[in-house]
Amino acid sequence: MPKPTILLALDPHSAAFCAAIKRQLQEFPVAESCLIQTYTLTWDGQAFGFSGELDRFADTSFDLAQTHSKQAYVSKIRTQLSEATGEIQTALIELLKTASQSKEAIAAKRQGVEISSSHQVYLMLSVSNQFAKGVVFDIVRLIRWLFSNYFVDIPYSLEALLLLPGLFSQAKTADYGAAYAFLKELDHKMTSGVVIKAAQKVPPFDNCWLMDGRIGGLRDNLPSYADALAGFLTVEPETNGLLIGVQKVRGKIPAYSSFGYGELFFAGETTINRLSAALAADIIMEQFLPKAEFTPEAIRKCLLDAKGFILSEDFSNAFLGLERDNGKPVWQDFNPRLEMHAGQAKEYGMELQRAYRQFENKELLSYKRTLENCCKQLQATLTAFLDRTINRYADATPRGLHEAARLLNILTFLYLELQTDAIGDQSQNLVTELRAAEAFLDSRLQVTIDKEATQKLLNQIVSLKLRQQQLQDALAERKSEEQLQELQTTQKQLETAIAEYRQALNAEIEQARQIRFMAIALGLLSQHSQSDYQFNGRSLGKDREQIALAFATEFTFQELYGDLEERIETFERDFIYHKLQELGTSALYLNHYEGKLLDHLLSEYNPLN
Repeated sequence: MPKPTILLALDPHSAAFCAAIKRQLQEFPVAESCLIQTYTLTWDGQAFGFSGELDRFADTSFDLAQTHSKQAYVSKIRTQLSEATGEIQTALIELLKTASQSKEAIAAKRQGVEISSSHQVYLMLSVSNQFAKGVVFDIVRLIRWLFSNYFVDIPYSLEALLLLPGLFSQAKTADYGAAYAFLKELDHKMTSGVVIKAAQKVPPFDNCWLMDGRIGGLRDNLPSYADALAGFLTVEPETNGLLIGVQKVRGKIPAYSSFGYGELFFAGETTINRLSAALAADIIMEQFLPKAEFTPEAIRKCLLDAKGFILSEDFSNAFLGLERDNGKPVWQDFNPRLEMHAGQAKEYGMELQRAYRQFENKELLSYKRTLENCCKQLQATLTAFLDRTINRYADATPRGLHEAARLLNILTFLYLELQTDAIGDQSQNLVTELRAAEAFLDSRLQVTIDKEATQKLLNQIVSLKLRQQQLQDALAERKSEEQLQELQTTQKQLETAIAEYRQALNAEIEQARQIRFMAIALGLLSQHSQSDYQFNGRSLGKDREQIALAFATEFTFQELYGDLEERIETFERDFIYHKLQELGTSALYLNHYEGKLLDHLLSEYNPLN
């Protein structure tokens, strides 16, 4: 029983093969060939479509060398195909309808030919063709989606006819590599499936047919291949050699069948070329691209190179044009040219407001757009400068590639100060430049950030690192058990410096909170009518958390903090405990943590303890 069949070619070589099959089908009985429709996918670099004029888009040379220069990037193809999904969907709906509603099918029905309700769709492609590889899985998903939404009542089978590189002239190692990559991707998708809608996943093809060139290439044997494929399309699946069943073998479903030998055959010369390439890659990586040295001298050199990049004229000159357009400043002040006459102050004010609104809507908007363009130009200039620097860095030494990667890491390292080898040596990278710009804005906005504690910690870390380096150098010249022990001690000190600092800071903050509670309880810190806390007539602020933090960290509060401690020590412990109890019963504004802290103080000053 004949089935409505669509044979769709996805590349010019497949289109030439399908055109030969179409001519061969004309010699078959009408009852067998009338339901087989042949089409090709077209793409002019911008738009996709389907055409039945196969000869117009066919490449009968079957020469892979001629197609290499014409192939576009797979990513570009997939992007344009995704953007044209709506148009392709409409074209595919019309194409699938013709399978059972063509003139030939209608004529066959009138002649009494019994036609199967099941449809057969074949996608033919060259597995080394980049264009076909870029579109095949998107076309598959779209066909599956159409049958699950528009042609729900029609049973169908979607199969692939895969032309291996051996069928074509001048097949190179790259073609076999491309074919292998595609078959690996196909095999993965046959096992894991492709997403059709929501969480529904199905294999891309119900069956895959592999065709190789063991009996000869397509250019010299096209009539023979076309005759064989025409016969293949007109027989039942049960009699054409198809593997039947879904029993998995070693985790794989029997989805592949062969037409002919169906082998991806690597000749001896091809195998040697592939192995030679792998061996050459290993030699280059091991001998010509050794890993970068991680010595203090190498790291310091990289730090200096990063600083040199920031301080270079190319880097600084790139910013000169940030706020200038054709030599003129981008930003210009509002400067209306209006004259004020006696007795016209109101009119002058209204005219001034109108001029400012015009300035905001026109000139100021134009300044912002110009600045945006200047920023884009600056980014392009800096990117080009960075590319030149990295290329020069990579070519300078045998370890250049690895050192270039390390330079990039240094240029973008967030904590560059931890890489500094000397306290007075200020390293610079892109992040420090960003922070410098932020600091400039802070100064303009009158934002003050206390960095004293951070700087002390940094000095300690740098000092320990210097001592560590001195000990390592001394041990390299002459081993000493005493110096080795000192080195181990220094390393431990370096590892624990930050942790100890954090603990000390937390202890100071905790002590400040306790002092603040006792001060409030004893009345040393009085609350003003405006909710400000005061001590000795000095306003400390409203936020108790900020007051405690200031006592622990800010230098200006240290003297006040000492006076407060001395005042508290003059009271008896019983009196302090009594005042803390009063605070607990009257201070309903305490938060959860402050309540726990008050309980701790009550326990500490309890006379029974």
